[in-house]
Amino acid sequence: MAYTFSIDQQKIIDSRHQNILVSAAAGSGKTSVLTERIVGLVSDPANSVDIDKILVVTFTNAAAKEMKERIGKRLNEMLAAHPENEHLQKQATLIHSAQITTIDSFCLYLLKNHFTKVDADPSFRVAGEGEIELLKEDVLKDVIKRAYASKDEDFYHTVDCYAKKDKDDSLEDSIMKLYNYAMSYPYPEQWLEKRRGDYAFESFEEFKGSELVKDIVKVVGEEFEEILTTIEATRQACLKPGGADAYEPTIERDYEDIKSLKDAVAGKDYDELGAMISTFSFARLTGKPDCEESEKKYIQGLRDGYKKAVGKIADSFFFQSLEEFYKD
Repeated sequence: MAYTFSIDQQKIIDSRHQNILVSAAAGSGKTSVLTERIVGLVSDPANSVDIDKILVVTFTNAAAKEMKERIGKRLNEMLAAHPENEHLQKQATLIHSAQITTIDSFCLYLLKNHFTKVDADPSFRVAGEGEIELLKEDVLKDVIKRAYASKDEDFYHTVDCYAKKDKDDSLEDSIMKLYNYAMSYPYPEQWLEKRRGDYAFESFEEFKGSELVKDIVKVVGEEFEEILTTIEATRQACLKPGGADAYEPTIERDYEDIKSLKDAVAGKDYDELGAMISTFSFARLTGKPDCEESEKKYIQGLRDGYKKAVGKIADSFFFQSLEEFYKD
């Protein structure tokens, strides 16, 4: 079977004795090129290598399976053309034990075959995701229990700031979110240490003009933008045939009121903005729509949703003054 590759693809296939990095768009033939490159390395008459001496790492098991099948198919095609070739005969057999796999599976293969060198129990197994989450929870609860027992004042202050209603659930959630986010970085401990600097302020004025406060204000603006999108969608739902059109003027007023709050985000002092949002109240929903009861409830439900979203902004970001945040 004949395969036609571009000049650049053929360069990749024929490249030898050097590291190469290939970047190509989806559907551009990367798998076919890599398959041909591997087959070329295996069948190179000048310097051939056994297929089980090559490590091919993919992201998913499905991709590994496809890659192995493609390489096996190409080897069988070459063997059909040269049935007397003993090297190809050997490769057709070795393909079944070739390391064409995910990085997880390859690491497991290494440990299973060299457990004595890492002092591991030969009967070990990989924990499931559910087991890992339970282990994390157990460890976290133990850490918090020992922290309470230490009577460390800094820890007690952390509890005051992050635990709600005499429960540690919110504190545990905060720790796990921070842990999971840090673990997405190549050097999580260094990243966490660097984050300490985000809270190193010499004065309240420095804190007030910091990137941290600016980021919070930015998030508030983005939240309001999403709410405005929801309100507009609610207004359009009122105007559709058979919709609760009599509610539309109130929804329109909601849009203008929330837009005023959003516009104030960039120009107001943090505490002034907090006062505006915390004391904000929606107008009463008026009008008697001539439509099905289900349509009325639908619009009322949408409105309740974005009203709660505004309340959540107040509860999440403006439950105390900026100076109190600074002291915390």
